Amino acid sequence: KIKGEYPVIVEDTLRVAPVGVVQKVLKALLKDGIPIKDMLSILEAIGDIAEVSKNMDMIVEHVRAALSRVITSLYVDECGQLNFYILEAAAQQKLMEAVQYKDGAYHLMINVAQTSAIVQALREAKAKRAISQYGAMVLCVEPSLRKFIADICGNFAIDVVVLSFAEVAANTTFETVGTIEIPNL
Repeated sequence: KIKGEYPVIVEDTLRVAPVGVVQKVLKALLKDGIPIKDMLSILEAIGDIAEVSKNMDMIVEHVRAALSRVITSLYVDECGQLNFYILEAAAQQKLMEAVQYKDGAYHLMINVAQTSAIVQALREAKAKRAISQYGAMVLCVEPSLRKFIADICGNFAIDVVVLSFAEVAANTTFETVGTIEIPNL
């Protein structure tokens, strides 16, 4: 259907990104519970970033940023406000410094003890969360860290939604409801 309505966008996207890349992006979005109804925005974002990068993680993060309105709408409260936690600045900076490019992809180069410290800090924050805070617990981090923190949450069954600041739609009312410290990082 979209090819009939927007043939130039579909052709331009497929010129720089094969169908397999588009499928992987859609699969990643669905895995994270992000609706894929706005195919036009998704294809445009893939087309934009695939011209400069073939790194799948970068493509997915770029598409997620392009879908900021959709993603934000999933987690705002009944008043339209996004309530989220952040990582303590020094911990976030240390983690960003641990992101390295190796073998064609970015990796978070931390050891088991550091991973354990992150897991413990996230679990404690989740446990301390006020009962009055309904909905998903949202953690907002720098875009370069989102995938890595989300993977840690998924691998250790920590029920926390991890968003990047790039995924918060412009003009969204928000409140930082807490700062998560990671001792021994």
